[in-house]
Amino acid sequence: MNILFIQNVATPLKTLEDFLSRKSDNYSPSFSYPLGLMTLTSYARLRFSDLTFQIIDGGMEIYRLFTQPDRAPSSTESFLQGLLEKSKYIPDLVGIAVSVSFGHGALLRLLSLIKQKWPHTQIVLGGVHATVFAHRLIDEPAIDYIIRGAGELPFCALIDSLQKGIKPSNIPGLLTKGGPLETLAPPFANLDELPLPAYDLIDVDYYATHERGVSVREPGMRSAHIKISRGCFFRCTFCAGSVIHGRKVLLRSVDKIIEDIRTLITRFNINTIAVDDELFGFDKDHFHLLFQRIKETGLHFKFNFPHGFSVGILNNDLIDALAENGMDSSVIAIESGSAHVQKKVIKKNVDLEKAKGLAAHFRKRAITLYAFFMFGNPGEDESMMQETIRYARELPIDWAYFFIAYPFLGTEMSETLIKNGVLSEKDLLSIYDNTDLYKRHFDTPEISAMALNKLAYDANIDVNFFHNYNMRNGCYEKAIDKFSSVIQHYPFHIIAIACRIYCYEKIGQAELAHQDGDMLRARIIDNPEAARLFASYESDLKDLLPHLPFK
Repeated sequence: MNILFIQNVATPLKTLEDFLSRKSDNYSPSFSYPLGLMTLTSYARLRFSDLTFQIIDGGMEIYRLFTQPDRAPSSTESFLQGLLEKSKYIPDLVGIAVSVSFGHGALLRLLSLIKQKWPHTQIVLGGVHATVFAHRLIDEPAIDYIIRGAGELPFCALIDSLQKGIKPSNIPGLLTKGGPLETLAPPFANLDELPLPAYDLIDVDYYATHERGVSVREPGMRSAHIKISRGCFFRCTFCAGSVIHGRKVLLRSVDKIIEDIRTLITRFNINTIAVDDELFGFDKDHFHLLFQRIKETGLHFKFNFPHGFSVGILNNDLIDALAENGMDSSVIAIESGSAHVQKKVIKKNVDLEKAKGLAAHFRKRAITLYAFFMFGNPGEDESMMQETIRYARELPIDWAYFFIAYPFLGTEMSETLIKNGVLSEKDLLSIYDNTDLYKRHFDTPEISAMALNKLAYDANIDVNFFHNYNMRNGCYEKAIDKFSSVIQHYPFHIIAIACRIYCYEKIGQAELAHQDGDMLRARIIDNPEAARLFASYESDLKDLLPHLPFK
């Protein structure tokens, strides 16, 4: 049996169309290892010896286009057709991983093209979006099956049925046409039974050097990803992650983790291991045993934690162990600086005072620290958002990321918006197809979309620039490095230039400050975006550099 796996393009349809047509180049795609499909392949290979697999990663192919500045304009259809042309055979079964809701529109286009090209090929979907939206997706004519929940067991049961020529039925987690919508696969119980993902099906060198799933990509980094645990017992209202692996956290054994890390290092020359866990470190005994074994084996690599750490789980001992293993940057997911929002709105219940202490300990260990915040959850008014801004300003971190709360299907947040009449299910699909993660396009009783987008942008400018913790506390070289990175990626960013001028002056680099002053004035004259920034933040810029002529 020939099986083709496709990682769906996790991009809103309008963003994808604008990017492919060259209507807009204001898009920076991200991609990472298709770890779910790779793991599903390796597990199925244990059960069946007569299967042929291929993985095509839509996210990676979009990124390849992004790195070709002279590419010709194209369309969504031609791009998706190009993905299918990469298949080495006519597949008997196509499995599509649909992890996030904002890939919905691209998925529907892909389904249509698959059936046009291979009318007799069957299609099965899996992933978070497939799980939470199965009740609608199963009505799509092109879809034969949907796996709800953890995929390994129902997928192998599906293959067994197809090979025997019998209609799949009564398989927990496998939704069929006319079958019970509530079917859900249980979490995979013994993670040690999962072999190393199928790295033979991907271009490891390209992923290791280009994938964007790490928190910070550094020069010389060769990254790979592992899962140490599955499941999350928190009940955050903005997250649907637990629908696949449940709320009970299941761990792999330390021996198995070490075995996989050693293989990644020796076979693929990996030097950075990114851990794709929701709750890394929740079992302290397991955590310390792992680091003890890493030390005993003499394996040399850096850990990376792209999903950030839970404040509820993290402590100073864990930070020390991570620092001693070479971790030099990290993320903590705080989300809100309002105690009310933590307890009553997002139900994350972060101890805000503890988070401050952890941030201080990260700084003591010379670990660059980023923090995640979000605005716009149902029940969060503007005064609560301002609490978050004030809290972030005081936090001893190197950079803050401010996001707009996004109504993913399957979350309590989206259910609340529907229940309160703010959005309908149809509205949600329109949002997934036509908007991005960084802007709100609908009003709520608490705040308008326009006001929320401005608040989030202003928060970034306030906390990361005018009140940058490093700049305000004499760590000028570190602040300069970050401002320089912003200027490199966004040449119009005169606020970053102004802050770098301030730092250069503080360390006695008058000539560099003078050069930046000339650059700033030229940008205000020549670049419309720079001129807009000046008009919006003129007063703050003049307060920062009262002696500088801006025009």
